[in-house]
Amino acid sequence: MDDDPNVSGLVASILGASGFMVESTTDANVALAIIAERQPDLVVLDLMLPGTDGLQACRMIRERTGRSIAVLMVSARGRAGVIDCLTAGADDYLAKPFDVAELEARVRTLLRARALEVSAIRRAERLLSLQRISTAVVARLDENEILDLVLTEARRLLDASGVTLYLWDDAAQELRAKRRHPPERSITLLPRKLGQGLVGMALEARAPVWINNYAGWTGALPEGLQGGVVAAVAAPLIIGSDVIGVLAARKLSAQATVDEEDAQVLGLLATHAAVGVANARAYARQRASAAESASRAAELEALLEAMSEGVLLVDEHGAITSANRSAATTLGRLPGQLVGKSLAAVLPPIRSSDQGSGLPTHDPVEVVRGLRSESSEREIVSEIGGAERVLALAAHPIGGTNHGTVVVVRDVTDRRHSEERAAEAEKLRALGQLASGVAHDVNNLLAAVLGRAELARLEVERGAIDAGRLLEALGQIEQAAEDGARTVRRIQEFARLRTDADVAIVDLSKLARDTVELTRPSWRDAAQARGATIGIEVDVQGSLLVAAEPLELREVLTNLILNAVDAMPHGGTLRVTGRRKGEMVQIQVSDTGVGMSRAVVRRVFEPFFTTKAEGGTGLGLAVSYGIVRRRGGQLTVASVPGGGTTFTIELPYTAVSVEPPAPAQARPVPDRRRHVMFVDDEAGLAAIVQRLLLLEGFDVTICSGGEEALRTFDPERHDLVVTDYGMPDLTGVQVAAAIKRRAPAVPILLVTGWGSDLDASAPPPGVTAVIGKPFRLAALVEAVRSALGVAPPAAQPPG
Repeated sequence: MDDDPNVSGLVASILGASGFMVESTTDANVALAIIAERQPDLVVLDLMLPGTDGLQACRMIRERTGRSIAVLMVSARGRAGVIDCLTAGADDYLAKPFDVAELEARVRTLLRARALEVSAIRRAERLLSLQRISTAVVARLDENEILDLVLTEARRLLDASGVTLYLWDDAAQELRAKRRHPPERSITLLPRKLGQGLVGMALEARAPVWINNYAGWTGALPEGLQGGVVAAVAAPLIIGSDVIGVLAARKLSAQATVDEEDAQVLGLLATHAAVGVANARAYARQRASAAESASRAAELEALLEAMSEGVLLVDEHGAITSANRSAATTLGRLPGQLVGKSLAAVLPPIRSSDQGSGLPTHDPVEVVRGLRSESSEREIVSEIGGAERVLALAAHPIGGTNHGTVVVVRDVTDRRHSEERAAEAEKLRALGQLASGVAHDVNNLLAAVLGRAELARLEVERGAIDAGRLLEALGQIEQAAEDGARTVRRIQEFARLRTDADVAIVDLSKLARDTVELTRPSWRDAAQARGATIGIEVDVQGSLLVAAEPLELREVLTNLILNAVDAMPHGGTLRVTGRRKGEMVQIQVSDTGVGMSRAVVRRVFEPFFTTKAEGGTGLGLAVSYGIVRRRGGQLTVASVPGGGTTFTIELPYTAVSVEPPAPAQARPVPDRRRHVMFVDDEAGLAAIVQRLLLLEGFDVTICSGGEEALRTFDPERHDLVVTDYGMPDLTGVQVAAAIKRRAPAVPILLVTGWGSDLDASAPPPGVTAVIGKPFRLAALVEAVRSALGVAPPAAQPPG
């Protein structure tokens, strides 16, 4: 400001040429308005001004802006005006006329001094603020309050446009924006990986980093550019080796910059924040742990009192330190009568149940040690309140072998009484499950049969008969019927005692080794395909002879071996051992696999029960159980979750061979067509058999029931009777007996769908042979020819 436009213009030209931005005026009031609006770094002020003199203007500048603006006063009064100008608040004085170089030098000196002064003031203010923040952070134990305080103060100290806190997600290995000040929703901040962007760089360097001219930086991220970031600084929140997150500040004004001091300030603030957050989290964990411990203690106390089982806490000397109400009730005492007594003293007179041996009662420590040595409950029979009760005891150590013990006491008398009723209910449930499974499988097969039959009928009705397709459809219907027959046979093997298979002396040791070798390729290749290794150990004594059907026992061993392999998806060891124990032969198949829970073990032999996600029918073990039981043996299982499974087969030892049935004597070929009577209440089946036998050269009489058959039968006319076993009026056995009384020489074939109720090797009296349903037509023809002693017709020559 100068009252002479020439002088003010000259000063503006000189300083402008030196790189300064200069505004000039001759009016003090205009100058004061510009200063208030634009906050210049330096004011060059003439002493003599119109209206308001320079001294008054200088005092007004100081009143309004403090010491933040440097003032250089100039005057034509020479050195006489120095004292007045400095007293009014000027920082320097220059007499007119002045040297241009001296003016520029004084301006530069004042600006440097002002910058140093401002920097010192700002540094002092920042240090005081950091001290206050540190005190405030330490005094707070709420993480959210700490973070809000740190974000607010960071923005104020750095004069930033905004501050963001990123927290480290250890699971995802990335930084996620947690809080922003001020809150912003226009731009979504994406997670940062280690080393990504300024935030990721600060975490990677584990030290503050900053950048100016953000738009020209090669590491700039799209959201930063979109948000108009000009300069930014970031500092990590780290405690020791633990990473908490990163604190980042951004500036958006056009000329904004950050420097090393800004980075240091943010770094100190981040350190205080990290300590505060760590303390707050530790305090929160401690409070949560204390609250959880108190809650668990209360819950445990309430749980113990609410439990129907008796619970005793016993110290290392065998003395009871705590007992719930149920324990006192179970043992026939008051709660106060138990605490302080030895466990041996409060147990009533005992004897062992059929579940194990008795307990030593003379030494309290031995009583506890004996209970703890058991892997499961031990049952004892006690007299309580004048009645005999069955108690189940189980003990579990607390905090190691030399500390206390929890003893659980349960009265299982009622459970014992209800076991038989439960067993019956379980049989009914298994029967229902069996029926459901059979219905499912049979319905699938019937759907295939019905579909193919309908397609064949449609082709015939529409005259679009293709012999190839028709034969294919008939073959598929035939295959579906055979599959259904196999399913029914497997159910019958499980449900009934079969003796119709050929029995022979089987060396179980050889059969076990052969089965291992036969199955080895399939399970070895499957295990190798999934990267698992299964070792095998076979330790079987020789000459383990049993009376059985070899194919049946091979099926049992195959099922057990393949199940053991399936139980070891990550590899393990398969063991097959065999011993003779007294009059029994014992084979064990063990694995080191995943094991089974008690619930699974209880149901493992149920039909259609399977734990396999796919491919399991639930019949393998059920059929195996039926085979072993049918031969007078036992199939049992022992398993521990995570500890493997052992299946044990026990069969009676034998050295007596079983003779196969003698073949039937062939009868002489007759000189006339033979006449067969077929008796069955199923008209459809009877019609099929009639057509078949007529095609094979027999005469056929059809009867729909036993009484009709007895009325129709003529010994002079009928050479053979084929009768169904189960009919509404008479059974096939009754029909056979009545016919045999009238014509002893007439052979009788009995057809049955009742599975193994009838022994094919020992037919009922009066019956020549037994044929099981469903049967192949060729098998029926062969049985008819064999019973009549008729040879099959000679093959016709071609052409």
